[in-house]
Amino acid sequence: MGHPLRKRRASGDWHPADIKAALEKRGYTFSRIAREHGYALKSPSDVLRYTWSQMERIVADIIGVHPKEIWPSRYDSQGNPKRSRQTTRKSIVMQDRVTSNLPKQVSRGNV
Repeated sequence: MGHPLRKRRASGDWHPADIKAALEKRGYTFSRIAREHGYALKSPSDVLRYTWSQMERIVADIIGVHPKEIWPSRYDSQGNPKRSRQTTRKSIVMQDRVTSNLPKQVSRGNV
């Protein structure tokens, strides 16, 4: 059962401000999480908008709860993630940018 004053969205998920506040109470920000876990500084906050089970676990561990308590819409009844981070148009474009910077024989699959 969650905190009685914590606001929940229609999905039952914690409000992003509540997640940030819970992290701050423990001395963390998304920037600190990024530095400590080797992510780009803005990446960890993506967990507030997108399913990302690895980051959900990191955030939940810091707060001291199971990720399902923070994001019940993202987990099944056994506490397993319903789906992994889905491929979006943005991630496809970013992948194209990464592979376009590789040597031509690698980006074309000719090793």
